[in-house]
Amino acid sequence: MPGLKRVPLGPGPLSDLLDALHHLHLVAGHPSTRDLQRDIGGRDAPSHAAIHKAFTTGRLPTWRLVGPLVQAMARRANRDEQAEVERIRLLWTKAAHQGEGLTEPQADISVALPQGEISTNKFSRPILDTLLDALNEIEAVGARKATSAFRIPTELDDLDALLGGWAQGYLIVVGGRPSSGKTNLLLQFCRAASADHRLPTMFVTGEMNSREIQMRLLSAQTRIPLLHLRSGRMNDDDWGRLAHEIGLVSDYPIHLATPPEFEMEQLISDASRLIREKGLKLLLIDSLQWMVEGGALAGNAEVILRRLKRFAETEKISVIVSAHAGSHAGQSPMDVFTSGAAIEQAADVVILLDRLDQGEPESPYAGEANLIVAKNRNGPTATIEVACALHNCRFVTMPPENAFPPTEETPELIQLHNSLATILERCGIHTFCVRLGDASHERKYVVMVPPDDTQAMTSAMMPDLEKQLLENGYDTDEFSFIG
Repeated sequence: MPGLKRVPLGPGPLSDLLDALHHLHLVAGHPSTRDLQRDIGGRDAPSHAAIHKAFTTGRLPTWRLVGPLVQAMARRANRDEQAEVERIRLLWTKAAHQGEGLTEPQADISVALPQGEISTNKFSRPILDTLLDALNEIEAVGARKATSAFRIPTELDDLDALLGGWAQGYLIVVGGRPSSGKTNLLLQFCRAASADHRLPTMFVTGEMNSREIQMRLLSAQTRIPLLHLRSGRMNDDDWGRLAHEIGLVSDYPIHLATPPEFEMEQLISDASRLIREKGLKLLLIDSLQWMVEGGALAGNAEVILRRLKRFAETEKISVIVSAHAGSHAGQSPMDVFTSGAAIEQAADVVILLDRLDQGEPESPYAGEANLIVAKNRNGPTATIEVACALHNCRFVTMPPENAFPPTEETPELIQLHNSLATILERCGIHTFCVRLGDASHERKYVVMVPPDDTQAMTSAMMPDLEKQLLENGYDTDEFSFIG
Protein backbone atom coordinates (compact mmCIF):
# COMPACT_ATOMS: atom_id res chain seq x y z
CA MET A 1 0.00 0.00 0.00
CA PRO A 2 1.15 3.62 -0.39
CA GLY A 3 3.07 5.24 2.46
CA LEU A 4 1.06 6.75 5.31
CA LYS A 5 0.84 10.53 5.11
CA ARG A 6 1.83 12.69 8.07
CA VAL A 7 1.23 16.28 9.00
CA PRO A 8 4.17 18.63 8.28
CA LEU A 9 6.25 19.44 11.37
CA GLY A 10 9.13 21.78 11.99
CA PRO A 11 12.57 20.42 12.95
CA GLY A 12 12.71 18.80 16.38
CA PRO A 13 12.75 15.51 18.29
CA LEU A 14 9.13 14.64 17.47
CA SER A 15 9.78 15.20 13.77
CA ASP A 16 12.90 13.01 13.97
CA LEU A 17 10.90 10.25 15.64
CA LEU A 18 8.13 10.31 13.04
CA ASP A 19 10.69 10.41 10.21
CA ALA A 20 12.31 7.26 11.64
CA LEU A 21 8.96 5.48 11.95
CA HIS A 22 7.99 6.36 8.39
CA HIS A 23 11.39 5.25 7.05
CA LEU A 24 11.11 1.92 8.86
CA HIS A 25 7.60 1.58 7.44
CA LEU A 26 9.07 2.18 3.98
CA VAL A 27 11.82 -0.46 4.24
CA ALA A 28 9.27 -2.88 5.70
CA GLY A 29 7.37 -2.66 2.42
CA HIS A 30 4.60 -0.22 3.39
CA PRO A 31 2.47 -2.81 5.26
CA SER A 32 -1.11 -1.76 5.89
CA THR A 33 -2.26 -0.88 9.39
CA ARG A 34 -4.32 -4.07 9.48
CA ASP A 35 -1.25 -6.11 8.50
CA LEU A 36 0.71 -4.48 11.32
CA GLN A 37 -2.13 -5.19 13.73
CA ARG A 38 -2.03 -8.87 12.76
CA ASP A 39 1.77 -8.95 13.06
CA ILE A 40 1.62 -7.59 16.61
CA GLY A 41 -1.08 -10.14 17.40
CA GLY A 42 -2.57 -11.18 20.70
CA ARG A 43 -5.31 -9.57 22.73
CA ASP A 44 -3.02 -6.59 23.34
CA ALA A 45 -2.79 -5.67 19.66
CA PRO A 46 -3.80 -2.02 19.10
CA SER A 47 -6.59 -1.18 16.70
CA HIS A 48 -5.65 -0.37 13.12
CA ALA A 49 -7.04 3.14 13.74
CA ALA A 50 -4.59 3.64 16.62
CA ILE A 51 -1.70 2.49 14.42
CA HIS A 52 -2.82 4.89 11.67
CA LYS A 53 -2.92 7.79 14.14
CA ALA A 54 0.60 7.00 15.34
CA PHE A 55 1.91 7.74 11.84
CA THR A 56 -0.35 10.59 10.77
CA THR A 57 -1.49 12.89 13.60
CA GLY A 58 1.73 14.68 14.52
CA ARG A 59 1.26 13.74 18.21
CA LEU A 60 3.70 11.70 20.26
CA PRO A 61 2.35 8.11 20.27
CA THR A 62 2.57 6.11 23.48
CA TRP A 63 5.57 3.83 23.92
CA ARG A 64 3.19 0.95 24.63
CA LEU A 65 2.08 1.34 21.01
CA VAL A 66 5.44 2.27 19.46
CA GLY A 67 7.45 -0.64 20.95
CA PRO A 68 5.42 -3.53 19.45
CA LEU A 69 4.95 -1.53 16.24
CA VAL A 70 8.71 -1.16 15.77
CA GLN A 71 9.25 -4.86 16.43
CA ALA A 72 6.62 -5.81 13.83
CA MET A 73 8.13 -3.52 11.16
CA ALA A 74 11.68 -4.66 11.97
CA ARG A 75 10.67 -8.28 11.40
CA ARG A 76 9.17 -7.41 8.03
CA ALA A 77 12.34 -5.47 7.07
CA ASN A 78 14.62 -8.32 8.27
CA ARG A 79 16.33 -5.97 10.71
CA ASP A 80 17.53 -6.65 14.23
CA GLU A 81 14.45 -6.10 16.40
CA GLN A 82 16.31 -5.18 19.58
CA ALA A 83 18.57 -2.72 17.78
CA GLU A 84 15.63 -1.04 16.10
CA VAL A 85 13.69 -0.84 19.36
CA GLU A 86 16.65 0.79 21.13
CA ARG A 87 17.18 3.24 18.28
CA ILE A 88 13.55 4.32 18.17
CA ARG A 89 13.29 4.36 21.96
CA LEU A 90 16.10 6.91 22.13
CA LEU A 91 14.25 9.15 19.66
CA TRP A 92 10.98 8.64 21.55
CA THR A 93 12.68 9.58 24.84
CA LYS A 94 14.03 12.81 23.36
CA ALA A 95 10.57 13.71 22.05
CA ALA A 96 9.01 12.94 25.45
CA HIS A 97 11.59 15.10 27.24
CA GLN A 98 10.92 18.00 24.90
CA GLY A 99 7.64 18.50 26.76
CA GLU A 100 6.28 22.01 26.83
CA GLY A 101 8.90 23.21 24.37
CA LEU A 102 7.06 21.48 21.52
CA THR A 103 5.10 23.53 19.04
CA GLU A 104 3.18 20.38 18.14
CA PRO A 105 0.15 19.26 20.18
CA GLN A 106 1.02 18.15 23.71
CA ALA A 107 2.21 14.53 23.81
CA ASP A 108 -0.07 11.88 25.21
CA ILE A 109 2.31 9.86 27.36
CA SER A 110 -0.03 8.91 30.17
CA VAL A 111 0.84 5.22 29.88
CA ALA A 112 3.97 3.54 31.19
CA LEU A 113 7.26 5.14 30.24
CA PRO A 114 10.37 3.07 29.59
CA GLN A 115 12.56 2.83 32.66
CA GLY A 116 14.64 5.91 33.34
CA GLU A 117 12.45 8.28 31.32
CA ILE A 118 10.72 11.28 32.83
CA SER A 119 7.12 12.14 32.04
CA THR A 120 6.54 15.75 31.05
CA ASN A 121 2.80 15.23 30.81
CA LYS A 122 0.66 17.95 32.28
CA PHE A 123 -0.67 17.56 35.81
CA SER A 124 -4.24 17.60 34.47
CA ARG A 125 -5.89 16.18 31.38
CA PRO A 126 -8.93 17.42 29.46
CA ILE A 127 -12.05 15.54 30.55
CA LEU A 128 -12.59 14.52 26.93
CA ASP A 129 -9.47 12.33 27.12
CA THR A 130 -10.60 10.57 30.29
CA LEU A 131 -14.15 10.14 28.99
CA LEU A 132 -12.81 8.40 25.90
CA ASP A 133 -10.72 6.08 28.09
CA ALA A 134 -13.80 5.22 30.14
CA LEU A 135 -15.90 4.67 27.02
CA ASN A 136 -13.29 2.31 25.56
CA GLU A 137 -13.32 0.25 28.75
CA ILE A 138 -17.13 0.13 28.91
CA GLU A 139 -17.35 -0.98 25.29
CA ALA A 140 -14.65 -3.64 25.75
CA VAL A 141 -16.20 -5.05 28.92
CA GLY A 142 -19.67 -5.04 27.36
CA ALA A 143 -18.37 -6.87 24.31
CA ARG A 144 -16.49 -9.35 26.54
CA LYS A 145 -13.24 -8.35 24.85
CA ALA A 146 -11.71 -6.91 27.99
CA THR A 147 -9.34 -9.77 28.79
CA SER A 148 -5.77 -8.38 29.01
CA ALA A 149 -6.92 -4.92 27.97
CA PHE A 150 -8.97 -4.03 31.04
CA ARG A 151 -9.77 -7.17 33.03
CA ILE A 152 -7.95 -10.36 34.00
CA PRO A 153 -10.27 -13.31 34.83
CA THR A 154 -9.79 -15.11 38.16
CA GLU A 155 -11.05 -18.57 37.04
CA LEU A 156 -13.66 -18.43 39.83
CA ASP A 157 -17.00 -17.64 38.22
CA ASP A 158 -18.71 -16.04 41.20
CA LEU A 159 -15.68 -13.87 41.99
CA ASP A 160 -15.50 -12.73 38.37
CA ALA A 161 -19.21 -11.89 38.47
CA LEU A 162 -18.65 -9.69 41.55
CA LEU A 163 -15.38 -7.99 40.58
CA GLY A 164 -15.35 -8.30 36.82
CA GLY A 165 -11.80 -9.71 37.07
CA TRP A 166 -8.65 -7.85 38.11
CA ALA A 167 -8.63 -4.32 36.71
CA GLN A 168 -5.71 -2.24 35.47
CA GLY A 169 -4.04 -0.29 38.26
CA TYR A 170 -5.59 -2.39 41.03
CA LEU A 171 -3.82 -3.42 44.22
CA ILE A 172 -5.47 -6.55 45.63
CA VAL A 173 -4.68 -8.01 49.05
CA VAL A 174 -5.57 -11.66 49.79
CA GLY A 175 -5.43 -12.52 53.50
CA GLY A 176 -5.79 -15.68 55.51
CA ARG A 177 -4.52 -17.66 58.46
CA PRO A 178 -1.22 -19.56 58.13
CA SER A 179 -1.65 -22.74 56.05
CA SER A 180 -5.09 -21.66 54.85
CA GLY A 181 -4.10 -21.87 51.18
CA LYS A 182 -3.14 -18.26 50.34
CA THR A 183 -0.19 -19.30 48.20
CA ASN A 184 -2.31 -21.84 46.32
CA LEU A 185 -4.96 -19.18 45.70
CA LEU A 186 -2.39 -16.74 44.33
CA LEU A 187 -0.96 -19.47 42.11
CA GLN A 188 -4.45 -20.21 40.85
CA PHE A 189 -4.89 -16.56 39.86
CA CYS A 190 -1.49 -16.78 38.19
CA ARG A 191 -2.46 -19.90 36.23
CA ALA A 192 -5.82 -18.46 35.25
CA ALA A 193 -4.10 -15.50 33.59
CA SER A 194 -1.17 -17.33 31.98
CA ALA A 195 -2.61 -20.76 31.19
CA ASP A 196 -6.14 -19.83 30.14
CA HIS A 197 -5.47 -16.42 28.58
CA ARG A 198 -1.74 -16.40 27.78
CA LEU A 199 -1.15 -13.23 29.79
CA PRO A 200 2.41 -12.73 31.12
CA THR A 201 2.57 -12.94 34.92
CA MET A 202 5.29 -12.62 37.57
CA PHE A 203 5.12 -14.59 40.82
CA VAL A 204 7.44 -13.39 43.58
CA THR A 205 7.78 -15.23 46.88
CA GLY A 206 10.01 -15.22 49.90
CA GLU A 207 8.03 -18.02 51.51
CA MET A 208 9.07 -20.94 49.23
CA ASN A 209 11.76 -21.92 46.79
CA SER A 210 11.19 -22.29 43.07
CA ARG A 211 10.98 -26.10 43.23
CA GLU A 212 8.11 -25.94 45.73
CA ILE A 213 6.24 -23.43 43.56
CA GLN A 214 6.74 -25.58 40.46
CA MET A 215 5.45 -28.66 42.30
CA ARG A 216 2.27 -26.80 43.23
CA LEU A 217 1.78 -25.54 39.69
CA LEU A 218 2.16 -29.07 38.33
CA SER A 219 -0.21 -30.52 40.93
CA ALA A 220 -2.88 -27.95 40.08
CA GLN A 221 -2.41 -28.40 36.34
CA THR A 222 -2.31 -32.21 36.28
CA ARG A 223 -4.67 -32.75 39.26
CA ILE A 224 -2.18 -35.23 40.65
CA PRO A 225 -2.13 -34.86 44.46
CA LEU A 226 0.85 -32.83 45.64
CA LEU A 227 1.80 -35.60 48.07
CA HIS A 228 2.05 -38.07 45.20
CA LEU A 229 4.31 -35.73 43.22
CA ARG A 230 6.58 -35.17 46.21
CA SER A 231 6.81 -38.88 47.09
CA GLY A 232 6.85 -40.25 43.55
CA ARG A 233 3.91 -42.56 44.34
CA MET A 234 2.26 -42.24 40.94
CA ASN A 235 0.58 -44.80 38.71
CA ASP A 236 0.89 -45.05 34.93
CA ASP A 237 -2.05 -42.70 34.41
CA ASP A 238 -0.42 -40.08 36.63
CA TRP A 239 2.86 -40.32 34.72
CA GLY A 240 1.01 -40.01 31.43
CA ARG A 241 -0.78 -36.88 32.55
CA LEU A 242 2.43 -35.41 33.95
CA ALA A 243 4.28 -36.01 30.69
CA HIS A 244 1.46 -34.39 28.73
CA GLU A 245 0.95 -31.36 30.97
CA ILE A 246 4.58 -30.49 31.79
CA GLY A 247 5.16 -29.43 28.21
CA LEU A 248 2.16 -27.09 28.40
CA VAL A 249 3.22 -25.63 31.74
CA SER A 250 6.73 -24.93 30.47
CA ASP A 251 5.23 -22.78 27.72
CA TYR A 252 3.12 -20.62 30.03
CA PRO A 253 4.29 -16.97 30.26
CA ILE A 254 4.93 -17.24 34.01
CA HIS A 255 8.06 -15.68 35.53
CA LEU A 256 9.15 -16.89 38.98
CA ALA A 257 11.30 -14.98 41.45
CA THR A 258 12.44 -16.37 44.82
CA PRO A 259 14.92 -13.78 46.14
CA PRO A 260 16.46 -14.45 49.56
CA GLU A 261 15.30 -11.07 50.83
CA PHE A 262 12.96 -8.36 49.69
CA GLU A 263 14.25 -5.24 47.94
CA MET A 264 11.61 -2.89 46.57
CA GLU A 265 13.89 -1.30 43.98
CA GLN A 266 14.94 -4.68 42.62
CA LEU A 267 11.32 -5.82 42.42
CA ILE A 268 10.20 -2.65 40.63
CA SER A 269 13.16 -2.80 38.25
CA ASP A 270 12.60 -6.43 37.28
CA ALA A 271 8.83 -6.00 36.91
CA SER A 272 9.39 -2.89 34.75
CA ARG A 273 11.74 -4.89 32.54
CA LEU A 274 9.11 -7.60 32.06
CA ILE A 275 6.50 -4.96 31.26
CA ARG A 276 8.72 -3.56 28.51
CA GLU A 277 9.97 -6.86 27.13
CA LYS A 278 7.08 -9.28 27.72
CA GLY A 279 4.00 -7.13 28.30
CA LEU A 280 3.60 -8.18 31.94
CA LYS A 281 -0.04 -7.89 33.08
CA LEU A 282 -0.19 -9.41 36.57
CA LEU A 283 2.29 -9.22 39.47
CA LEU A 284 1.71 -11.55 42.44
CA ILE A 285 3.70 -11.28 45.68
CA ASP A 286 3.70 -13.81 48.52
CA SER A 287 3.67 -12.24 51.08
CA LEU A 288 3.34 -8.81 52.71
CA GLN A 289 4.99 -10.04 55.93
CA TRP A 290 8.06 -11.13 53.96
CA MET A 291 8.31 -7.65 52.44
CA VAL A 292 7.84 -5.94 55.81
CA GLU A 293 10.50 -8.05 57.52
CA GLY A 294 13.38 -7.26 55.15
CA GLY A 295 14.92 -4.65 52.89
CA ALA A 296 15.22 -0.89 53.17
CA LEU A 297 11.49 -0.51 53.93
CA ALA A 298 11.44 -3.05 56.78
CA GLY A 299 8.56 -2.52 59.16
CA ASN A 300 6.74 -0.02 56.98
CA ALA A 301 3.76 -1.84 55.45
CA GLU A 302 2.00 1.41 54.55
CA VAL A 303 4.92 2.69 52.44
CA ILE A 304 5.31 -0.70 50.72
CA LEU A 305 1.63 -0.95 49.82
CA ARG A 306 1.42 2.63 48.60
CA ARG A 307 4.50 2.11 46.45
CA LEU A 308 2.97 -1.03 44.91
CA LYS A 309 -0.33 0.76 44.35
CA ARG A 310 1.44 3.63 42.59
CA PHE A 311 3.40 1.16 40.47
CA ALA A 312 0.20 -0.66 39.46
CA GLU A 313 -1.46 2.58 38.44
CA THR A 314 1.55 3.92 36.55
CA GLU A 315 2.21 0.72 34.62
CA LYS A 316 -1.46 -0.24 34.19
CA ILE A 317 -1.05 -3.73 35.60
CA SER A 318 -2.74 -5.59 38.46
CA VAL A 319 -0.78 -6.36 41.64
CA ILE A 320 -1.92 -9.05 44.11
CA VAL A 321 -0.28 -9.40 47.53
CA SER A 322 -0.96 -12.09 50.14
CA ALA A 323 -1.04 -11.14 53.83
CA HIS A 324 -1.27 -13.01 57.13
CA ALA A 325 -4.49 -12.66 59.09
CA GLY A 326 -5.88 -14.02 62.34
CA SER A 327 -9.03 -15.98 62.99
CA HIS A 328 -12.16 -14.40 61.54
CA ALA A 329 -14.43 -15.63 64.33
CA GLY A 330 -16.34 -12.75 65.91
CA GLN A 331 -14.30 -10.01 64.20
CA SER A 332 -14.71 -7.64 61.31
CA PRO A 333 -12.79 -8.98 58.28
CA MET A 334 -10.50 -5.94 58.18
CA ASP A 335 -9.62 -6.29 61.89
CA VAL A 336 -7.96 -9.68 61.46
CA PHE A 337 -5.11 -8.43 59.26
CA THR A 338 -1.73 -7.80 60.86
CA SER A 339 -1.42 -4.52 58.94
CA GLY A 340 -5.15 -3.87 58.65
CA ALA A 341 -5.08 -0.05 58.62
CA ALA A 342 -2.43 0.14 55.90
CA ILE A 343 -4.21 -2.50 53.81
CA GLU A 344 -7.58 -0.78 54.11
CA GLN A 345 -6.08 2.54 53.02
CA ALA A 346 -4.05 1.36 50.03
CA ALA A 347 -5.83 -1.67 48.56
CA ASP A 348 -8.60 -1.50 45.96
CA VAL A 349 -9.84 -5.01 46.77
CA VAL A 350 -9.35 -6.94 50.02
CA ILE A 351 -10.23 -10.64 50.14
CA LEU A 352 -10.13 -12.80 53.27
CA LEU A 353 -9.73 -16.54 52.69
CA ASP A 354 -11.71 -18.31 55.42
CA ARG A 355 -11.29 -22.10 55.40
CA LEU A 356 -14.35 -23.44 57.19
CA ASP A 357 -12.66 -26.70 58.14
CA GLN A 358 -9.26 -25.33 59.14
CA GLY A 359 -8.32 -26.81 62.50
CA GLU A 360 -11.54 -28.86 62.60
CA PRO A 361 -11.02 -32.22 60.84
CA GLU A 362 -14.57 -33.35 61.63
CA SER A 363 -16.18 -30.15 60.35
CA PRO A 364 -19.35 -30.68 58.28
CA TYR A 365 -17.94 -28.04 55.91
CA ALA A 366 -14.85 -30.03 54.97
CA GLY A 367 -13.56 -29.00 51.55
CA GLU A 368 -15.36 -25.64 51.60
CA ALA A 369 -14.04 -22.11 51.98
CA ASN A 370 -15.36 -18.55 51.89
CA LEU A 371 -13.71 -15.75 49.98
CA ILE A 372 -14.89 -12.75 51.98
CA VAL A 373 -14.58 -9.65 49.80
CA ALA A 374 -14.20 -7.16 52.64
CA LYS A 375 -13.40 -4.18 50.42
CA ASN A 376 -14.27 -3.46 46.81
CA ARG A 377 -13.44 0.12 45.94
CA ASN A 378 -15.65 0.20 42.86
CA GLY A 379 -18.44 -2.20 43.67
CA PRO A 380 -20.31 -4.23 46.30
CA THR A 381 -18.81 -6.62 48.81
CA ALA A 382 -19.95 -10.20 49.28
CA THR A 383 -18.92 -13.64 50.46
CA ILE A 384 -18.07 -16.12 47.70
CA GLU A 385 -18.32 -19.83 48.46
CA VAL A 386 -15.70 -22.03 46.82
CA ALA A 387 -14.63 -25.65 47.04
CA CYS A 388 -11.01 -26.16 48.02
CA ALA A 389 -8.99 -29.19 46.97
CA LEU A 390 -5.69 -28.29 48.60
CA HIS A 391 -4.25 -31.75 47.92
CA ASN A 392 -4.38 -30.62 44.27
CA CYS A 393 -3.52 -26.98 45.13
CA ARG A 394 -6.81 -25.78 43.63
CA PHE A 395 -9.92 -23.80 44.43
CA VAL A 396 -12.97 -24.29 42.23
CA THR A 397 -16.34 -22.63 41.81
CA MET A 398 -18.91 -24.22 44.10
CA PRO A 399 -21.48 -26.04 41.98
CA PRO A 400 -25.02 -24.66 42.36
CA GLU A 401 -27.41 -26.46 44.65
CA ASN A 402 -29.33 -27.88 41.70
CA ALA A 403 -26.21 -29.02 39.83
CA PHE A 404 -26.94 -32.65 40.64
CA PRO A 405 -30.67 -33.40 40.34
CA PRO A 406 -31.92 -35.95 42.86
CA THR A 407 -32.49 -39.47 41.66
CA GLU A 408 -33.60 -42.63 43.42
CA GLU A 409 -30.60 -44.33 45.04
CA THR A 410 -31.14 -47.91 43.93
CA PRO A 411 -28.62 -50.60 44.93
CA GLU A 412 -27.49 -50.63 41.31
CA LEU A 413 -26.62 -46.91 41.32
CA ILE A 414 -24.97 -47.11 44.75
CA GLN A 415 -22.70 -49.92 43.55
CA LEU A 416 -21.87 -47.97 40.38
CA HIS A 417 -21.11 -44.84 42.40
CA ASN A 418 -18.66 -46.76 44.58
CA SER A 419 -16.98 -48.26 41.51
CA LEU A 420 -16.42 -44.82 39.98
CA ALA A 421 -15.25 -43.11 43.17
CA THR A 422 -11.71 -44.48 43.17
CA ILE A 423 -10.79 -43.57 39.59
CA LEU A 424 -12.43 -40.14 39.78
CA GLU A 425 -10.69 -39.43 43.08
CA ARG A 426 -7.39 -40.11 41.33
CA CYS A 427 -8.29 -37.39 38.83
CA GLY A 428 -9.06 -34.90 41.57
CA ILE A 429 -12.84 -35.16 41.17
CA HIS A 430 -14.48 -35.60 44.55
CA THR A 431 -18.02 -34.44 43.83
CA PHE A 432 -20.15 -36.31 41.29
CA CYS A 433 -23.40 -38.16 40.99
CA VAL A 434 -24.76 -40.98 38.88
CA ARG A 435 -28.27 -41.05 37.52
CA LEU A 436 -30.23 -43.08 35.02
CA GLY A 437 -30.42 -41.61 31.55
CA ASP A 438 -33.71 -40.34 30.23
CA ALA A 439 -35.15 -39.53 26.83
CA SER A 440 -32.65 -36.69 26.38
CA HIS A 441 -29.64 -39.03 26.75
CA GLU A 442 -28.62 -41.86 24.48
CA ARG A 443 -26.75 -43.69 27.27
CA LYS A 444 -28.17 -45.75 30.11
CA TYR A 445 -26.13 -43.98 32.83
CA VAL A 446 -25.24 -40.30 33.13
CA VAL A 447 -22.28 -39.35 35.34
CA MET A 448 -22.45 -35.67 36.28
CA VAL A 449 -19.36 -33.77 37.52
CA PRO A 450 -18.94 -30.06 38.36
CA PRO A 451 -18.32 -27.90 35.25
CA ASP A 452 -14.82 -26.94 36.45
CA ASP A 453 -13.87 -30.64 36.64
CA THR A 454 -14.90 -31.76 33.17
CA GLN A 455 -11.42 -30.95 31.83
CA ALA A 456 -10.01 -33.66 34.13
CA MET A 457 -11.90 -36.27 32.12
CA THR A 458 -8.98 -36.51 29.71
CA SER A 459 -8.23 -39.28 27.25
CA ALA A 460 -5.26 -40.25 29.46
CA MET A 461 -7.52 -41.48 32.26
CA MET A 462 -10.30 -43.04 30.16
CA PRO A 463 -8.59 -46.47 29.74
CA ASP A 464 -8.39 -46.88 33.53
CA LEU A 465 -12.00 -45.83 33.88
CA GLU A 466 -13.16 -48.25 31.19
CA LYS A 467 -11.11 -51.06 32.73
CA GLN A 468 -12.69 -50.53 36.13
CA LEU A 469 -16.17 -50.43 34.64
CA LEU A 470 -15.55 -53.66 32.74
CA GLU A 471 -14.17 -55.36 35.85
CA ASN A 472 -17.41 -54.50 37.63
CA GLY A 473 -19.52 -55.92 34.83
CA TYR A 474 -20.55 -52.69 33.08
CA ASP A 475 -20.58 -51.92 29.38
CA THR A 476 -18.61 -48.70 28.78
CA ASP A 477 -20.88 -47.77 25.90
CA GLU A 478 -23.70 -47.29 28.41
CA PHE A 479 -22.08 -44.23 30.01
CA SER A 480 -22.16 -40.52 29.31
CA PHE A 481 -19.99 -38.05 31.28
CA ILE A 482 -21.27 -34.48 31.39
CA GLY A 483 -20.55 -31.28 33.35
